[in-house]
Amino acid sequence: MPRFFRLYPYFAFFVSFVNLFLSVSRNARTGARRTLRILDSRSRIFDSGYQVSSIEYRVSSIEHQVSGIKHICVKILSCSIVPIRGYFLCCPFSLRRNNYLKKLFIKVDKTQEYPYNLDIMKLRNIVIKIGSAVISNDSGINSETVNNIVDNIQQLLEENTRVVLVSSGAVSRGITVLNNKYKPSTIPYKQALASIGQIFLMNSFIESFGRYGANISQILLTNDLLTNRTRYINAKNTMEVLLSWGIVPIINENDTVSVEELKFGDNDKLAAHVALLIDADLLLILSDVDGLYTGAPDSASSKKIDIVEKVDKKIYDYAKNTGSAMGTGGMRSKLKAAEIVTKSGIECIIAYGKCKNPITTALQNKTRGTRFLAQPRISSKKRWLAFTAKSRGTIEINAGAVKNIKEKGTSLLPVGVTQIKGNFKQNDVLDIIDSSGEIIGKGISFYSAAELAKIKGKHTNEIAAILGQVLYEEIIHRDNMVII
Repeated sequence: MPRFFRLYPYFAFFVSFVNLFLSVSRNARTGARRTLRILDSRSRIFDSGYQVSSIEYRVSSIEHQVSGIKHICVKILSCSIVPIRGYFLCCPFSLRRNNYLKKLFIKVDKTQEYPYNLDIMKLRNIVIKIGSAVISNDSGINSETVNNIVDNIQQLLEENTRVVLVSSGAVSRGITVLNNKYKPSTIPYKQALASIGQIFLMNSFIESFGRYGANISQILLTNDLLTNRTRYINAKNTMEVLLSWGIVPIINENDTVSVEELKFGDNDKLAAHVALLIDADLLLILSDVDGLYTGAPDSASSKKIDIVEKVDKKIYDYAKNTGSAMGTGGMRSKLKAAEIVTKSGIECIIAYGKCKNPITTALQNKTRGTRFLAQPRISSKKRWLAFTAKSRGTIEINAGAVKNIKEKGTSLLPVGVTQIKGNFKQNDVLDIIDSSGEIIGKGISFYSAAELAKIKGKHTNEIAAILGQVLYEEIIHRDNMVII
């Protein structure tokens, strides 16, 4: 008997053992993530940072181990029939014949999923952004469009999907209230118009949701509120309570008090940060165009892009940085919002918002939009570090530290630091750059600028002699760092 036939039972046992290990690992990973979500909702634990970070690290390790074993098994199981000395051995674990193993080991080509039909039952949190061009008309707020959108939101609520609404239109409504006498030509004018129009905008939503006896809330945010970690957690907890009560929060930027350096810039970016804040499954941007085109949407030579796997320079080149007559954002600002959420592991859809049932139409692909596929999901804390937190200084590191951080996932030690910039304090967020000045990541520093200036380039065992004590061995711990 060929030797392989004698070894085949052991081979089958090995594959079965690997399959069992993967099942246990998946259960462990699910349990850890459930624990992480519970901890994430408790600000007193989450804000301390380190209990959650350790769980995140263990979840990441499990994923890494499972990924490695999957890779080995794909190589072993890729052959469905093995020729041996004129005999053909049919492998019962064949990937070609076992649909379960196909789903387990083979990564689905997401570009083939379009036309898509998202499962609304699996969408727990959705952020919906409505542009000024969608909700406004010459007389003010388009009540028919508002009712269409609210009708769809009510359907989502009945499916136990939690919805947060980011709505533009306050400034344009303020203009119509004053009979077009004043234009938002200056920041004070815009802030004054927003304070007038916001009342009428919210009243439109109150009347529309009132048809279903539903309750709403109003939240006005500023960029500096979310860059502060403590206030970020407070906003997150408030949002969580409202959503758990079945309330639909309606969010806008607090234009009345915001100054240029504290602003999000436009409501597309605001919606992206809200999606990060509530750990959304989807950001839906309703616009006056039905997606991203290779050129001007009204040009005969332009083609619409159905799927975007990654928002890069090529994608940005398709968009012109022009806004609508009613708003401040254009397609370029929508792409920036899509880039922020997809890099955080949240999908995004840009769809036409001035039709009947615009939300369900977009989710079920009854009219074509552009879908931006999510990249691997990162933790809430690292999302905040990467896209929301404001950097207070810069650390330049050498080539060895760059390699260790990127390839080995290590913490940043003093010996790897070559230069520092900025007068930052302990626990401030810093940009991490290489010798060429390229930003490779961000992180929370355990040391102030004055302390780091003394110990940069030094080994850990030299810190005590220089500072008199060793507060931490690392400058930035891996759990407090994100690679960009």
